[in-house]
Amino acid sequence: MSISRRVAQSGVSLIEVLVALVVLGLGFVGYAALQMLGVRTNNESLYRTQAVMMAESMAERMHVNRLAANDVTVNGGASFYDGLDSALIDCGVAPLRCDRLAGGVEPGDCDAQAHATWDLYSVFCGLPAGGDTRSGGIQDLLPEGTLRVNCVPVGGACDATSSYNIDVTWEESETDRDPEVDQDGDGDGEFATRRVRIQVVP
Repeated sequence: MSISRRVAQSGVSLIEVLVALVVLGLGFVGYAALQMLGVRTNNESLYRTQAVMMAESMAERMHVNRLAANDVTVNGGASFYDGLDSALIDCGVAPLRCDRLAGGVEPGDCDAQAHATWDLYSVFCGLPAGGDTRSGGIQDLLPEGTLRVNCVPVGGACDATSSYNIDVTWEESETDRDPEVDQDGDGDGEFATRRVRIQVVP
């Protein structure tokens, strides 16, 4: 007489293993996406913080050299800070260095215009980092960074009561990283131009 035995299956099937792998894979993809978003958000915060610091540095320098900004007896009443633009700077050619650091001259040896030129150069290009390189400036800290200073006229002309806009800009990837979409209206669908502006009265 034959006796049939039903053996209970133990372990998991190949299909169950595959399903578990798919679920785990989806979870890891989501986690990686969150990590990338976190890194990007941290970079954006870092850039904005650095831009604010650079703009404030320029504002402090203007305050120290306020005669170049608003004294009517200097430069016929025009401002040496109005219209300063980092696009006009060659960081490889340093102007007269108006500070007491190594290689600099006594501040009293610089006139108001030389101070304004040195202020723009040092904030944008940074400090010497060995050889012909410089670091710590906007050009080093921010991708495609720029610095501009413009007077906000009162009654059509700049005077001692006028304020100044200090603009620091840089580029970041567009939010959805879609090169076909221009989200911020800057004419570029791949990169977004960001700006920090502070308004000061020297």
